[in-house]
Amino acid sequence: TYFHTYQICQYIKDTWAICDSVSGLNKWLHQHHFSYKQPKGVPHKCDLEKQAIFVAQYEALKRELAE
Repeated sequence: TYFHTYQICQYIKDTWAICDSVSGLNKWLHQHHFSYKQPKGVPHKCDLEKQAIFVAQYEALKRELAE
């Protein structure tokens, strides 16, 4: 997965030896109806104990609502 157009440009250059500008590739992607969403931050530090508690509570809630 590439988050920036310059990364896509580098991939194209490395794979097929085709050079294009970032702005040119942006226009091409737009003309061919490609879209993207801004990447969101992913937490890199997690508390495994809190996750286990949350999962247990969530499973209990699902069982409770299913009844």
